[in-house]
Amino acid sequence: MTSNRLSILRKRLLIVEGKDEEELFSAILGKNLESVQVMPIGGKTKLSENLKSLCNQRGFETVEKIAVIRDADEDPDAALVSVHGSLRKCGLTAPSRELIFEGNNPSVAITVLPGNKKKGRLENIVKESLLESDEAACVEGYFSCLREKNAFAPQSDGAKSWVTVYLASKEDDFLRLGHAAQRGLLDFSHEAFASLHILIDSLCN
Repeated sequence: MTSNRLSILRKRLLIVEGKDEEELFSAILGKNLESVQVMPIGGKTKLSENLKSLCNQRGFETVEKIAVIRDADEDPDAALVSVHGSLRKCGLTAPSRELIFEGNNPSVAITVLPGNKKKGRLENIVKESLLESDEAACVEGYFSCLREKNAFAPQSDGAKSWVTVYLASKEDDFLRLGHAAQRGLLDFSHEAFASLHILIDSLCN
């Protein structure tokens, strides 16, 4: 994370992994961006380093709330332990439960996606929100064809690949997830995003 990315501009911070997450959560926040700053941490492996730098930044003493969002990938328990460790190294509260703010000056909340102690990532939530779309059957057909030909070996459950193919059906040759969110191509009112809205509502209020 560059120094300008670390500059604290709001009293409420939403810590995410990268650029796509920054753009997607900014789209979810909408007008609440007036009170919440979305900060991409530069990848989960850099959370401890950059969080420590953030805590040493001028203005950190004014921060009231921090929410940290990261992917579970293959091990949700290990991801949660990792986030807890990063927070403790900075002297911050490591919440005992996800989605609940704990501690003071600042209070802290975390969530590991896709939630409910499942393996995966943000794209699992996005995929779930798109399964009833007109394009979903076409995307499923594409992957079925590849599997029949033994030509498909996705990482994990393939949610990231699935979402990438779905986005390829849109107007651009390569539409990133963050761009899709900014252009209004995702339905954030879908129940798949419910737990994220709980976290964000608590962060904003």
